[in-house]
Amino acid sequence: MMIQASNKCPAGASSLHTAILDEIAGSHAAQLVIEELGIAMATHPGLRRDRNEDRIAVARITTPCAETYTVALVCDGVGGSESGDQAAALTISSIIADLAQQRVRPSLKELAVALVRRADDLVRKELQGRGATTLVMLLATTSGQLICANVGDSRAYSWDTNSSKLDQVTVDDTIENELKDLPGNPAALIRARGLQGRLSQAIGEGGRTADDLRVQTYTSERFRLGAVLGSDGLWRAARDFEATVANSATPNDAIRRAIALANWVGGVDNASLIAIGNIERLYGGPIQASTGRQQPEITLWSSLAKIKLLTSAWIGEAKPLEARGKAEKPKRKVVKKESRKTQDELQLRLEPADPKMGRPKIEVTTSEDRNKSE
Repeated sequence: MMIQASNKCPAGASSLHTAILDEIAGSHAAQLVIEELGIAMATHPGLRRDRNEDRIAVARITTPCAETYTVALVCDGVGGSESGDQAAALTISSIIADLAQQRVRPSLKELAVALVRRADDLVRKELQGRGATTLVMLLATTSGQLICANVGDSRAYSWDTNSSKLDQVTVDDTIENELKDLPGNPAALIRARGLQGRLSQAIGEGGRTADDLRVQTYTSERFRLGAVLGSDGLWRAARDFEATVANSATPNDAIRRAIALANWVGGVDNASLIAIGNIERLYGGPIQASTGRQQPEITLWSSLAKIKLLTSAWIGEAKPLEARGKAEKPKRKVVKKESRKTQDELQLRLEPADPKMGRPKIEVTTSEDRNKSE
């Protein structure tokens, strides 16, 4: 696993964005079970790639507008690009940081599209066309709403442990799907040009603006009970992927079987997935009545750890998503982080630039002590 430029934070990033990005910048082979949400997630570089360009995360976010969002994200850095892993990490950190800054409650579809387009702008600005990524996202609220969004060929499936099959919810952004309704025989032309499986769009690609990005969305009615989000290193590599996951009894079984299968058939690509046993658990508890401004809180589950961020200083430094201009560069704060010695010796320290500002409260749970703390 090589984690080189991926650890570098974007020059214009806020301290909140920086802190989130630093937690998901590297992605070794790992798996994590989130008992309180009934979720399991895993990522693996495969057997033939030097680095893992997939990134996965789950976050529960309480915002200044007193709404609580839960988001599950799988991003797959586009192969062949110089910085696909950075594009994937930037996309996840952008979406989570932007959710934490929400001061209004737009419709969930409008919010999902705005979050993805904002991430698209950020990746293109920071990487200048050197990296792009796919995305599949589930976003839920405490009011019982849920939306799925995707760009590229990372997929969402409807999953029910009482059924023997997965139902694909998302539609891949591929040239085949773009041309399939044209007259004639576009499939033969695609085969002749060697364009099978070629993406028609991805987050962060050059030559267009975020307004040109088509963000496909799907409502909760498309999901029966649970959901599976996965990169193409799973479904493209193994024809039995869907049957293997569909017949798993639990989310933990699903991730273990899926990763084992991908590697057993050759491990030709990075493979990542998030398995959700029941999407209703993403909604969380009822909304609490609030007479004042809600203290923002982010609980972030990366592929290795659970991290809780509590701070008003970070949120106060940036404009909400709907009020931002593209040209403005927020001031940076100093963020110091102690190096990781091993996976189970994770340590984190953040120092605000202004000593008068309250120090953010950080709680870190590693795989070793997760069972004790939850």
